[in-house]
Amino acid sequence: LCYQEGVAVIPWSPLARGRLTRPWGDTTARLVSDEVGKNLYKESDENDAQIAERLTGVSEELGATRAQVALAWLLSKPGIAAPIIGTSR
Repeated sequence: LCYQEGVAVIPWSPLARGRLTRPWGDTTARLVSDEVGKNLYKESDENDAQIAERLTGVSEELGATRAQVALAWLLSKPGIAAPIIGTSR
């Protein structure tokens, strides 16, 4: 809809709070202590695992990081202005 109307989109948290940057199931100190983060993706966990596994395979095939592949995919979509990403390290 936004693209059809000529409105650019700025995606928030395109790396899903780091879930797409590390092997599935790995935890971090932030993940353990972040009450919002614990519940944010609870409903989509099964689907997210499938996406993360595919992302890992593609990143290994390309010799790139998971973050690079995820952001490249996002930026390849029409109407994306700039993803908002953040770091914890």
